[in-house]
Amino acid sequence: MKSKKDPVWIICLGAGVSQLPLIKAAVDLGYNVLAVDKNADSEGFSFATERLVHSIYDADSIIEKLKFRSFDGLLCRCTGEALFTAAKVCNYFGISGINHELAEISTSKSALREFCKIKDIDMPRGIKLGIDDGALIASEFKNHVVVKPDFTLVGKQSIRKVSADDTQLLTVSIAEAIADSGNGLVEIEQFIDGYDCSFLFWMAGGVSTLLFDWDELSYFDDHGDLIAIGVSAPSAADSLGHLGGIIKIAEEVSANFPSVAALVAFSFRVDPLGKFWLIEIHSDFTGDLILDVLAPHATGHSYLKSLTSLVINGSLDNENVRIMFNQKCTPTAVIYNESSGYEIIKAQSINSLHAKIKELSNFIV
Repeated sequence: MKSKKDPVWIICLGAGVSQLPLIKAAVDLGYNVLAVDKNADSEGFSFATERLVHSIYDADSIIEKLKFRSFDGLLCRCTGEALFTAAKVCNYFGISGINHELAEISTSKSALREFCKIKDIDMPRGIKLGIDDGALIASEFKNHVVVKPDFTLVGKQSIRKVSADDTQLLTVSIAEAIADSGNGLVEIEQFIDGYDCSFLFWMAGGVSTLLFDWDELSYFDDHGDLIAIGVSAPSAADSLGHLGGIIKIAEEVSANFPSVAALVAFSFRVDPLGKFWLIEIHSDFTGDLILDVLAPHATGHSYLKSLTSLVINGSLDNENVRIMFNQKCTPTAVIYNESSGYEIIKAQSINSLHAKIKELSNFIV
């Protein structure tokens, strides 16, 4: 049996730029971190207590190499196959985290759609297909469709809005999305007008607790390509009266995962009539500068450190976690900028923030 004096070891899947803040946070909190990455030159290895140069996609081999050791937590800021590694490692070592079922609906759009269909949760109608299925299937839809990889490898990549009648562009878009899909399949779904909002929850014991919310600032250009402008917080969902309905959906999903204890981000499209459409679920520390830049600038608090503590300890009562619930959120936007990386915009209200964003980017919010 492990004594209280034994060192606490944490596994971090990945040791690159994205995982570096998590490794630093865990070390600052007093934990020993074993970082796993196939790149021996990964930046995070310099801060980790121990390194394992190995692919984070090879769960069985990782477990074989570590099977005689004990671990108290797992950090994962990855998508795709790495989520299944996280589920397998958590199960083997008895670590709180995601399971295989949650990893599946977090990586496959079609799997999420089937889940939502069974649970009677609104999600855009979609079809999963391969390269040989052709673009004719899209003719079943009216007006425009959104073509995207079925198994996400890189967020927001190869996503395009296409007219259902444009067979030539559909064929090209399907080929590009399949090339960037982890399972060689593509998702074609109905296009729904509206705004995109996301919500980070702590899911534990079948219960969801909202930790942070934001809006995705993006649009489809004249060629149908998805253009990401940035992110802003807090989400307009609260001021528009949409937050309660969205939280209810998150609670419905969470009730199906009573054994899970993990960070889960839900992304929605809210149409002009105020109907909520679940678009995606992410079961990791989300990216896109949301927790690294947006949250600390909007609240003045280091969310990454608090969330790292939460994932490792699994308790909302932890002092490092409770401080998050007392932070006032100033309307803030992170606008992506190719030259400097990003630009911070702040305002007194969400409406005035959106006006500033529109002025800078011609983006309609």
